[in-house]
Amino acid sequence: MKLIKMVTSFFDRAIGVLGMLGVFILVFLLVFTNYEVVARYLLNRPAAWSLEIIEYGLLYLTFLGAVWLLRDEEHIRMDIVIERLRPGVRAWVNIITSAAAAMGCLIVTWYGVTACWGFYQKGQYFAAYLEPPKWVIVGIVPIGTFLLFIQFLRRTYGYFKRRRGSLEERKKGLVEL
Repeated sequence: MKLIKMVTSFFDRAIGVLGMLGVFILVFLLVFTNYEVVARYLLNRPAAWSLEIIEYGLLYLTFLGAVWLLRDEEHIRMDIVIERLRPGVRAWVNIITSAAAAMGCLIVTWYGVTACWGFYQKGQYFAAYLEPPKWVIVGIVPIGTFLLFIQFLRRTYGYFKRRRGSLEERKKGLVEL
């Protein structure tokens, strides 16, 4: 149990660091986008590579921030539907959707690793101004989806544990009556 708590604590800290890195990227993109607007429209000297940097930053921001949002339950949910369900049904819906999302993330991780490995082996680059290696840019996809896979598993387990705990409380309440 102590090892599980240590691993969980490390994972949560790592997600926090990645979330802060995402915030840093967001601030960088905000400043950089404003710089590009000024350079393009006021100074008439646009940077040819700026759109490329912004695109890569948005990709990294998405996959770094997603697991952070999921951990804190700050992601978009269908509350209008979920809240209308009975608590028992709601628990099962959360368990099933979290488990399905975990499997989906695992599949994307597998294909992402395969694609990145192929890009690396072939030495492929993006045909763009900066010409970065494809595996460096696309590499965040399998990393981010693997972290999401782990977080969805944790979420599934948490919902299942809460569901089981509430059932035991209800059974205990019925026995005491």
